[in-house]
Amino acid sequence: GLNILSLEYNQIRGQLPSEIGNLTSLKVLRLGRNRLEGPLPAELGALTALTSLWLNNNNFTGEIPSTLANLTNIKELNLTDCNFDTDGPPDYLATKEEAQQYLATLRPDPNTLE
Repeated sequence: GLNILSLEYNQIRGQLPSEIGNLTSLKVLRLGRNRLEGPLPAELGALTALTSLWLNNNNFTGEIPSTLANLTNIKELNLTDCNFDTDGPPDYLATKEEAQQYLATLRPDPNTLE
């Protein structure tokens, strides 16, 4: 199956479809620096093989889905420069030591993740 999907800097518009969760063999998903918007689909949590998830510099809104806690193999998580509706790391991520490390590398502007 598909292991790497890198579509950064492509001016992709619209919402990230829930069908993204069907790409369960993905290890790297890089969709940064596009024009994606709307909420992140909860189905991202089905991508349990992911080691790298870059969604930075898009116009995502809403909460970060709790299903991201299922991404136990993640090594790189970049959610910077989006518009998520949160004032800190979600509780389900803050309880995981690994997630704290990833979140500590995030720059909060204009996200308010710290």
